[in-house]
Amino acid sequence: MKDHHIYKLSSIINEFNETCIKERSSRKYLNGYYVTSEAPNTYKALKAYKHCKALPVYSGGSENTIYEYAYQNYNGRFVHDLYHIDLDVDFSFKGEWTAIRAHYLKLKKWALKVKGRRCLRLRKLFLIDTILQVMYYYDNKSYLDNQMQFVLSSWNEFSLDALESLMEVEHD
Repeated sequence: MKDHHIYKLSSIINEFNETCIKERSSRKYLNGYYVTSEAPNTYKALKAYKHCKALPVYSGGSENTIYEYAYQNYNGRFVHDLYHIDLDVDFSFKGEWTAIRAHYLKLKKWALKVKGRRCLRLRKLFLIDTILQVMYYYDNKSYLDNQMQFVLSSWNEFSLDALESLMEVEHD
C-alpha cells in the first residue's frame, strides 16, 4: 500500500464524514464546527457544547495523517466527537472504543451501498486509523507522530477480519 492509495481511500472516508455532517445540518445544535487550538480536551469540556450551534475541533496534529488535506481530518474529528456527545461516552478507552464502533458500523453500512469493491480496503483503513491508534495511545500514553507511517506499517500486519474481530470485544 502506498501513500497515494491511502489518500484515495481516505477521500472516500471523508465523503462519508461529509454525508454525516450534511445529515446534521438541519439540526438546531451541533450542525457545524470551527477549527481552533483551544478545542476541548476532556469529555466534560466537550459535552458543554451540546447545545451550541458549532463544536470546536482541534487544529493540531493534522500533519502526517491518512488525509491529504487537513480539512478532511477535521471533518473526521468532528464526526467522531459527535459520537461521543450523542452516545454520552467519555474519552476513556471504553468510551473511545464505543464511539469508534458506532462510527464504523455506520461507515460499513454506507460503504457497502456506495463503494462496491473498495469497501473492504476502506473499512480496513478506517479501523487501522482509529482502533489501532487508540490502542497505541493507551499502550504508550502518547499520540502518534506520523499516523500515515503507522497505517502503512500496519496494513500488511492486520487483516480486515482481525480488525473487525477487535470491534466485537467488550471493554470495562
